Amino acid sequence: MSQQSLKRKWALCLLLCWGIVAAYAQKDLERLHKFTITEFYEDQQATTATSEEYKDVDGSGSLMAIIKFMSADPTVKIDNMEAFMFNFGNMNHKTVLHGDELWIYVQKNARTVTISREGYAPIKKYDLRTTIKEGATYVMKITFDKVTWNVERSLNKQFLQLQLEPGLSNAVVTLTREGEREPMETSTTDATGSVAWNLEFGTYFYGIKVPNYVEASGRVKLTTSDSTYVEKVKLTPNFGYLEIQDPGNASGAKVFVNNKEVGSVPYKSDVKWDCGTYQLLLVKDLYKSHTEEFTIKQGETTVIKPVLESNFAETTLTVEGGADIYIDGIRKGAGRWAGPLKAGTYLVECRKANHRKTQKEIHVEVDVASTITLDPPIPITG
Repeated sequence: MSQQSLKRKWALCLLLCWGIVAAYAQKDLERLHKFTITEFYEDQQATTATSEEYKDVDGSGSLMAIIKFMSADPTVKIDNMEAFMFNFGNMNHKTVLHGDELWIYVQKNARTVTISREGYAPIKKYDLRTTIKEGATYVMKITFDKVTWNVERSLNKQFLQLQLEPGLSNAVVTLTREGEREPMETSTTDATGSVAWNLEFGTYFYGIKVPNYVEASGRVKLTTSDSTYVEKVKLTPNFGYLEIQDPGNASGAKVFVNNKEVGSVPYKSDVKWDCGTYQLLLVKDLYKSHTEEFTIKQGETTVIKPVLESNFAETTLTVEGGADIYIDGIRKGAGRWAGPLKAGTYLVECRKANHRKTQKEIHVEVDVASTITLDPPIPITG
């Protein structure tokens, strides 16, 4: 056999191997679940990306745009920040979780995006059909293929599928075989709220834990390999909402729930709160801290209308000659100053160039207005 013929055979073998590898790779890709972008548009009425509360800037100081990434199916929640990976080419971006949506902050001028999720076929270089604008707000909606199993069945095994209603992702599901104490499987639901196993015939107990819902459990018995046993589990909501209104003097107060700052008054939660009892703390300058206990009930919005107790008094300070007035070392004005002072004791100084300063200690009582005349600075002579 000539050396040229040998080279041809090697080349044919390599091509055949590559073809086999490509075929298997294609089959693996076909076995992956898919998600599809159904809508992408600019929300021209939204000011989210330019608001003081949510805006962000890139390294050059330009406002970043926000893409609100959500499911087109209201029963499917996208509530895991780690589930999806985004790539806008050379444009910087970051992802934050906001309720049942992912908010993607991205630099202006992005034109394409690649979206990946483990277990799903990726969307590669999706054409946004626009150029991302600075400080604009966009909406992107996706749908998921339903979970299907197309595998060879064993004579003594059956597929068990648990389907949550609503279809919540990342619920923790444990499966225990009858007669055993420790779970044999611990899994999480996919984006459609589904999880499945191929199990030997027998009886199994399942438990489901997911935030904001009552823990669910049940029992199933597998006896046939002819079909998938589908157990639909309807979850019971265990959440409500919190709203703190301003009846008069609470506006701007910082809101702490169980010692964690969650916002300021007026406050209306856009996230679900587990049912139960919580401790509320409101903190506002010139007012006494307000504390109370409140309860979140299933499916209800708990409304609180706090009235803060003042801890200040209107105080007026005057001095002749236009001297500068300092309160505890901080300049307040010249000749006259009027405003609220928190209850307590203060050191007031009057200062003027080429004069010796004068000092006076004043005491402020809650809700007791006062006008105090201060001694003017003494000229330096000689």
